This record gives sequence, C-alpha cells and structure tokens, in this order.
Amino acid sequence: MSIDLWKLSQPSSGLLREPQLFQLGYKSWCLWWLAEKTEGGGDNQALIFDGVEALRRTEFLAYQPGLIQTTYDSLVDLGKTLFRSDVCAVVSARGIRDLRHFAISFDTSALFEFVAQGFRFQSPFDTKPIEQNLSQRIAAIAHPLKG
Repeated sequence: MSIDLWKLSQPSSGLLREPQLFQLGYKSWCLWWLAEKTEGGGDNQALIFDGVEALRRTEFLAYQPGLIQTTYDSLVDLGKTLFRSDVCAVVSARGIRDLRHFAISFDTSALFEFVAQGFRFQSPFDTKPIEQNLSQRIAAIAHPLKG
C-alpha cells in the first residue's frame, strides 16, 4: 500500500526543464528541475533524498502500469516492497534502519525509486552543489592523449 507524501504544484508536462538525477554527496541525491514561475522566468526546484542506500531508474512504460497512476507527479512511499526488503537485508548488518521506498515519475520520464532514510523539497533550490560536483568530476578526468 502506497502513501502519498508530496505532489508537484504544476503538471510536469509544463516544466521548463525535465527532472534530472544528480548525486550531491555521499548518500545524498536529488531530482532537479526548472519550473515556470507565475510571473515569468524559471524556478529551480528539487527533491533531495538523504541516506540513500539504493536507487533505480526505470524508463518510461517499462514499469508496472499501476505505478504510472500512483507515482505520476507525486512522491509516494511504496511501503514494504521486495526492493526495500532486499536492500534492508544487506544494510541492516551495518546498523542501518528505518529505510523507506520512495517513488516518483514525471511526464514522458522515467520512474525514479530510492531506498533512503528521508527526503525534502527545496524551492528555490541552489544549484551550486550540482555545479561544484560536476566541475570536480570534470577536473578529475585525465586527458586520454596526454601522458
């Protein structure tokens, strides 16, 4: 049985930029998108997931049809699922408890699932952590033709 936790304030079909998945740091991930402001322009928004032990992305229409209606533009807690149980069986030996199975999907997008400790919505969302993480990753890449 799923529990609705959060709903997008406008249909995802009207977003200026579709949701993208980014790692913010150790066990912290976000879904970031650009929503249209009522007075014009864009508003950076994100769902941030903390204590992420596992995640998966299933492409559009490759997941169960019932999940489309349940998760479309809504973050839900799917409860005790096989995915959550499998993850909990492994991480419980390290003392990790209280994990939840979150899921959300957007217009013509993937189903995003997180087995994590919690989430929060941020609007406006400061994109600097994404930019810094990408800059560090780019700087760490060695040029393949230089010795």
